[in-house]
Amino acid sequence: MFSKIRHIQEISDRQSIKHYGLVEAQIDTSFLEDANLIQQYLESLLQFTSRPRVVFTVNAVTCPDNFLFKPYQTVTIQDGLAYPTGIDTEIQRARYVFDGNSSYAFGARQVEITPVGFKDFLGDSFKCG
Repeated sequence: MFSKIRHIQEISDRQSIKHYGLVEAQIDTSFLEDANLIQQYLESLLQFTSRPRVVFTVNAVTCPDNFLFKPYQTVTIQDGLAYPTGIDTEIQRARYVFDGNSSYAFGARQVEITPVGFKDFLGDSFKCG
């Protein structure tokens, strides 16, 4: 005889709740059986989902030699929002426009990318100046 015990596990980020308000979500963890593993899984999800999502609009970046930007690659964006360490982002979209008349062998020197990351709002508390 087999039985499955179900119980509710709750995880929250109090500072994010205080800053942005309470947002509730149900996460399916039926594929996990160990309570400690479920807790670790929820903590790793919360690490990113408790932060606001940032979508960067990058019109065009120069293609580095011997490298292609592809969806789901991780890149670090450095700008005024992410100074000094940058924001780790994931490329959601990469668009190349090829030109047969281009002087570059590849046919495209620039690529349009859409990187998405999560802003660390706690870092704002520690900025100087």
